[in-house]
Amino acid sequence: MNEIAVELSDAEAAALAQMTKRMIIEWVRKFAASEDEAQEIWSALCAVRRSLAKSGWAPR
Repeated sequence: MNEIAVELSDAEAAALAQMTKRMIIEWVRKFAASEDEAQEIWSALCAVRRSLAKSGWAPR
């Protein structure tokens, strides 16, 4: 596993949390080279969403 640290303003964290909440896998597939890559990207986005939620940025 890799740990990635990033510093975000409150506005950036809120916006990123909203984006990860609203993202759907069909959009990811449009940018992926294959279904396997789409699944990896989706998994990474879900991890970012969980990390943001653990830090208090979980939009309803």
